[in-house]
Amino acid sequence: MDYISERICAMNIHYRFYPIEYFFSEISKNGFKNAEIWLCPQHFEITYRGYEDSSKLKELANKYGIKLACLCAEQNNPKPSNMAARDERIIEHSINYFKNLINLASELEVPKILLTSGWAYFDEPVEKAFERSVSHMQELADYAKQKNVTICVEPLQKFETRLVNNIDSMEEYLNAVDRENVKIALDTGALGGANESIKIWFDRFKDRIVHCHYVDGTPTGHLPIGKGNRNIKEDLETFLANDYRGLYSFEFANGSCFVNPGQIDIDAINVMKNSINQIRKEEV
Repeated sequence: MDYISERICAMNIHYRFYPIEYFFSEISKNGFKNAEIWLCPQHFEITYRGYEDSSKLKELANKYGIKLACLCAEQNNPKPSNMAARDERIIEHSINYFKNLINLASELEVPKILLTSGWAYFDEPVEKAFERSVSHMQELADYAKQKNVTICVEPLQKFETRLVNNIDSMEEYLNAVDRENVKIALDTGALGGANESIKIWFDRFKDRIVHCHYVDGTPTGHLPIGKGNRNIKEDLETFLANDYRGLYSFEFANGSCFVNPGQIDIDAINVMKNSINQIRKEEV
């Protein structure tokens, strides 16, 4: 079995200037078996009021032989949905949006959704926003449990949020939420920004890490694999040593990736395959 082909996960975030079927066609041609869908309105519209017919994604996935592995919400400022929302209207809209995301995942039999802690206003104590985020996440986790959906929380960078942006704040957050179906999605861009290693996250959280936005950077930038300063071979050795069972999702949210996203994916796959081949040779 080809480890990389089985474990990489396409993402449509750098296909934003192409229609959604182009994304499915390209990733199928390039050997992907899994996809994480970033729910941008030009590909699949979902709001607090409702969402498109889920058969649109189901039919495309079936047509091109792709498994839908995760759904990723639009949720960071200035997007309208915020896990730590303060205004009552925005709280209601945010909760409804995230519940619609859970409903969509359930309809599509997608096992995971990806959420963040949200963000705090600068005119309030961080602790207040943290409490709101925890409360809202608990409500959503209880709802997701009824739908057999796992919530993956990813850390963000410090300029994106003052809530969960490093390993310590993630531990505090998960302990406060205290729900078994709330797990961790690593984001190597956020780890780079916090100057934290993949190893220390596994040392602390072990099998609570179930998904990964695997990106390169200098140390940040959400660059394609092989275009930044990360040691890809060392990264993969760490994942393998910790028996990581999740996927490596290509969240290449850098403008340099938008014109020719299919080739960007191919280049990233080749870097990962070359790295895993080096590891296998050293194991012999």
